[in-house]
Amino acid sequence: MPSVFDLPYDVLREIFTRLSAVDVLNFLRISRKLYYHLIDDDSTWYIFCAPYGITDTSLFRKRSFRIIY
Repeated sequence: MPSVFDLPYDVLREIFTRLSAVDVLNFLRISRKLYYHLIDDDSTWYIFCAPYGITDTSLFRKRSFRIIY
């Protein structure tokens, strides 16, 4: 039976960018398989920070977008 884990990572990342950060974190709580890949993917967290005008990490001592968000 196919599962969400059968999707390529790029497709999953695109889906996650359309969800709220809360929904992504809730999904990651139940999925350790994707947790480490997504939690460190700065491009995903950039998408959550951008609506707040945070597009440059230099103002935050080069911290990751995940830490900033």
